[in-house]
Amino acid sequence: MTSQFFRQQLMSSNLRVLKGLAAPDSESSHLPLALKVLIVGEALPFPLFLKVRREESPEIHFLPYLEAGEGVDASFLEPLERLGLERGYFRAEDLETVIAYLNNHLLLTGNGEGKAMLSLCREHLGLTLRLALRQPHLGKHLNAAKKVLGQTLQVLERDDLSFRLLGEILFSDYSLYTHSVNVSLLSMAMPVFLGKGRRESLTLGLAGLFHDVGLTRVDASILCKVEPLGPEDWADIREHPALGHRLLSSHPHFPVAALRLVLEHHENADGSGYPQGLTLAKQHPLTRVLRLLDAYDALTSHRPYRPALRPFAALKVLQEQLGPRGATPYAPQTLKDLIRFLAII
Repeated sequence: MTSQFFRQQLMSSNLRVLKGLAAPDSESSHLPLALKVLIVGEALPFPLFLKVRREESPEIHFLPYLEAGEGVDASFLEPLERLGLERGYFRAEDLETVIAYLNNHLLLTGNGEGKAMLSLCREHLGLTLRLALRQPHLGKHLNAAKKVLGQTLQVLERDDLSFRLLGEILFSDYSLYTHSVNVSLLSMAMPVFLGKGRRESLTLGLAGLFHDVGLTRVDASILCKVEPLGPEDWADIREHPALGHRLLSSHPHFPVAALRLVLEHHENADGSGYPQGLTLAKQHPLTRVLRLLDAYDALTSHRPYRPALRPFAALKVLQEQLGPRGATPYAPQTLKDLIRFLAII
């Protein structure tokens, strides 16, 4: 089916365009791309697909909506907006081409409108993380991530409006990549809101982006389970902070402070966390921020075993949650700061 014919048939009564993520990340041949980062009026250097199925069949197909070399016209995007679609898909083999396209878009956009820049930086970070985790040498991709984090921080530092835009660009579908980028953006924005320095924001942003890298060494079937995890599954899951620390420690470009945060991001305030069981006094001062934002984004994301919680409901869970020792896992003042921060986004 050609892209032109598919566009004509898009509103067909027996053709359903699907909005969710393509498949478990490790198995997907097609990767999601936010439609809002496409450059209207410019040729697309890769084909763009929509995920569809016919009503009489459960089988999922990726049909071409735009061909490589075809110009992106506003009239092509309007039907997708009416359907409520936020993302199209590209072939996994085109990942580097898509990142180069986003690099060009960043150059063209410069210091553009806040929402557009945040959306673009968010998408770039997610795809750069995907590419980095596929390669044996992280250095080049780590430097690219640092550059985009710096551009993102510039947008967040402009004014309070940029904070309010965060809620509009964070995806609620859970995957290693969407969750990591969401945590990264929240981790940069919250210190800015609290009046902290750029170093703290960039350290937290980098640690947030790579905090779950150790999960790439955990069996994917465990991460996709709908039923409650057993003791052996949890034992494997609890290894991921140390695995991530080990993977990243071989890269000299990864800052020591961010490396420590990756290791400590599941440590609790009362010392009941893992892998080291550190109390607040022995943790890096920024660990409490990453720990809380990691939990908050997980609660507000769609998971295989439950729907996403609304922000207020998630905060209520965080306030009432007790750890293994009957105490809150989170630093009380950091929780108060999060409530203040979320009130403006």
